[in-house]
Amino acid sequence: MQFDSQNAVLPLIRATLRQDAEATAEDPTPAGQIIAAVRSGAEGEEGIGRLAVGTAAAAGAVTEGWVNARGGSVADFLDLLPRHAPPGAEHVPEIVRALLDPGPRPFFVVMGDLVRQGEVGLHELITSLADYSAGLIADLERDGVRSADESLAEVEALLRDWAAQG
Repeated sequence: MQFDSQNAVLPLIRATLRQDAEATAEDPTPAGQIIAAVRSGAEGEEGIGRLAVGTAAAAGAVTEGWVNARGGSVADFLDLLPRHAPPGAEHVPEIVRALLDPGPRPFFVVMGDLVRQGEVGLHELITSLADYSAGLIADLERDGVRSADESLAEVEALLRDWAAQG
């Protein structure tokens, strides 16, 4: 399958759910292969930027789904998130907050600033958002709240609606 920024977000999150911790630079994870396929495709670096935006939108959808399934508020969850961000993903809470609680800086501006300031590379930004989403999806599945397929279907519907608006 050829990947572009429009059809790569769900396979990226699925691949992250099944990620092999033994991957190396010579044999990257399936998620890394998907990102490389988008980068080498017709969209090039522009497609990578759009993939980052789509992956952030998916992270927002997964966050809302997780919070709704658990009860509570998105604002409370976002207040706790920085304490639980894994090493190398400290930027994820800022992006998710900007996505779900838009202020003067939309989430895509926050992401662009993080990359321009050298705080995170674009590849790392995409993989950390996919890791974050996969972690919440796995948490819901592990606790019997909803299957990964159900969570991914919700993300797919959101992305389809989002693409239709844009």
